[in-house]
Amino acid sequence: MLDRRIYPNPPLVEVYSELLFVPADDRAWDVLGLSKFYERIGGPDRFPDRREAAAFGRAIRSDARRAGAGKRSARRLWQFISADGNTVTQVGDNTLVLNQLPPYYGWDNFAQDTSRAVDAYLAVWPAKAVEAMGLHYIDSIVIPGETVEIEEYFNLFPVLPDQFLERPLINLAMSCEVEGDGEGELFSFTFRQQEEDEDDPLQAVFRLTWDYRATLPFAADRAQISAFLDRAHKRTSEAFRASLTPKCAALFERE
Repeated sequence: MLDRRIYPNPPLVEVYSELLFVPADDRAWDVLGLSKFYERIGGPDRFPDRREAAAFGRAIRSDARRAGAGKRSARRLWQFISADGNTVTQVGDNTLVLNQLPPYYGWDNFAQDTSRAVDAYLAVWPAKAVEAMGLHYIDSIVIPGETVEIEEYFNLFPVLPDQFLERPLINLAMSCEVEGDGEGELFSFTFRQQEEDEDDPLQAVFRLTWDYRATLPFAADRAQISAFLDRAHKRTSEAFRASLTPKCAALFERE
């Protein structure tokens, strides 16, 4: 079992889950079900702000070998937003997305919110399969200092010949993709140095993204969806911890 570590000052920028459904043969998705869906996820007490948006962003793909970055597409989504603006449930044409911004209130709560939204979606728009699904984490790690010795903070970095190390590196970036723990599942991560902040040049900022995706269709039932989320969370959490040195992890212990 994964030992769940709670940091006082976690580097999380956003966590979100995304599902693409295959509708039941006689129940195509339509906007008429939005009111019922809204009620089932908690209504105005849970999500007082409602918006319609054309969300332009990454869409997970169902074809495994091309699922890495996903294609960028404009999608019409209805957003249900919590009072503090940090929790968002989005729904659209065969699409369900759950977003959590800081402060992150823990995996158990996020998984429960996802399960509740899935139950609400399937009750209103029955589906025969999940075409694709993803769990995504975005972390931003700020390291003080004009220069940073990468190996002091990360176990995840490119190995370069000495000729490249005569001067400080800038715009450091790397990415990789490996097979996941289930058939058709993929795990990818990106490690990238952010541009220097003119207001605070004496620090280095690194953006880490973790994406775990199911790229083969599976039955649209809560048990299988929950099992996927558990596998995705376990793999991404283990990878996150393994990528950091104790010196880097100590940065998140500070209040």
